[in-house]
Amino acid sequence: MVTAQLHERAPAVQELDQLTDERETFRGFRWWTVSDVETSMQRFFPGRLPRLLRKYLEGERIDEPFEFFS
Repeated sequence: MVTAQLHERAPAVQELDQLTDERETFRGFRWWTVSDVETSMQRFFPGRLPRLLRKYLEGERIDEPFEFFS
């Protein structure tokens, strides 16, 4: 598992390397704290991310099935 912890300013996100379908569906970006994800009403992928994120960051292996949105 590879994780990054930022203690200062968040790095810039480059949109130039996105694939065509990513550019067509991309809605924006921001950096989230774990607490922000856990308490947000936003839709995440995978959908259970708010319940899984802290466990993943603590080293638990997560085997989450792929989700299709319609």
